[in-house]
Amino acid sequence: MVLTNNGRTQVVSTLQSLFTTGGVGLDNTSAALTDSELFGGGTTIDACDSSTGWSTEGDASSVALNTTTGEAIEGSDCLNLITSHSTGSSGFYKTISSKNLSNKKMNLWFYINNSNELASSSNAITITLGTSGFTNSNDYYTSYEDISNGWNSIYFDVEADSDNTNGTGLVSSDCDRIKITVLASSTQSSNDMRMDFWTYYESGTLGLTDSNNTLTIETGDYYIKTTHNITTNESNGVDIVESGDNDGTYLLSRQVFAPLNKGVNTELQVDKYYYIE
Repeated sequence: MVLTNNGRTQVVSTLQSLFTTGGVGLDNTSAALTDSELFGGGTTIDACDSSTGWSTEGDASSVALNTTTGEAIEGSDCLNLITSHSTGSSGFYKTISSKNLSNKKMNLWFYINNSNELASSSNAITITLGTSGFTNSNDYYTSYEDISNGWNSIYFDVEADSDNTNGTGLVSSDCDRIKITVLASSTQSSNDMRMDFWTYYESGTLGLTDSNNTLTIETGDYYIKTTHNITTNESNGVDIVESGDNDGTYLLSRQVFAPLNKGVNTELQVDKYYYIE
């Protein structure tokens, strides 16, 4: 059987209409024919749709709900992290219902209007996860070098990536306290600094929604080309290991590759060709 020129055109047109979005994954899973999702939904720890339960320490002044259209990374709301400047350290923390984070990956979103106002430190941002408070807890550091202006994803393996242990450390099967500590060199007022959408994911199934954007599509007589751009403020400081195209619901293709650590000032473009013979 041979496809006629008209038949090939119809196939290209049909396939083109299926591809809508593309994204990158940050876990080392293998591609398989049975894959249905690259961008697993995960489990929400805090959607940051309410300031209730959040407390402050150090230079932190308050946690304020931000409902301004377009200023959240997920959903319609996020939380403003308002600080004065004295010691340079601002902590924002919350007691949560106990979560089993054994063999889990965690992600949250952090926004700063001017990243130059972070302290020049390897622990400019510290995420602390605790059991029955913070006496027994783990700290996870993010360097100022991995943060750019705008929204940034902070991503880590709960059990493998701890940078510091307090007391006897986090009991990963029983996490009931979360905290973000920011070292800044100046006051952060109003919406200058924000956070959104604390989530965790099963190891081996994670594909983050980070950088999940509309594809640019090019077609020819024998191919479809999809192009996905990851901007300078997406997926920073993490190892990108896979990419995929989907129709808005299901994964249509998936490619796994050697880990690529994406820097803050780097833009990445992923091109994929689908050939029709």
